[in-house]
Amino acid sequence: DYALGHDAQDDVFTPKLVAMLEVETCTSVGAGGCHSAAVSMSGRLYTWGRGFIGQLGAGNDVNDPEGEYCHPLPVQIQVTSNADGAEFAVNVSCGSCH
Repeated sequence: DYALGHDAQDDVFTPKLVAMLEVETCTSVGAGGCHSAAVSMSGRLYTWGRGFIGQLGAGNDVNDPEGEYCHPLPVQIQVTSNADGAEFAVNVSCGSCH
């Protein structure tokens, strides 16, 4: 399901760096059932894996005829401004379907 962010569906039994995040220091990482997310030190939010009901926050249409909703590599997600106008993430967590 590409939840590991390595552009493959293979199982990996030892830790392996997510290449696309190699230049970003991540301060928070979450792992869900078929998707993952990370927040960089600069406040950027990245998600990857299968997001069949919007888990990735990438704006996928749930009526997508192909039914894929999959990002095999990390994709930067636009973070909505808070009341102070700040546009950065601080922490992330994932569940089985959220």
